[in-house]
Amino acid sequence: AGTGLALSCRVLDSGLVMKATPALVSPFPAAQSAFSLRPGVPVRVRRARDGYVLVQGRDGQSGWVEDGAVAPVVPD
Repeated sequence: AGTGLALSCRVLDSGLVMKATPALVSPFPAAQSAFSLRPGVPVRVRRARDGYVLVQGRDGQSGWVEDGAVAPVVPD
């Protein structure tokens, strides 16, 4: 169900974290958490894979999150 958001974010390249979520080292449920993201944090969406999106924060950290945790940001 979240794939549409992932594709929208991927095209627009910008997203907003919607819920507290771990950023994983790989796009798999059993992957280790690299760091955590808080709601409201802006991210760049780099790619999508199997229900996850690879995001990068303003601080340069990257990690995989479930695609439902990120909403697309539509420019004005």
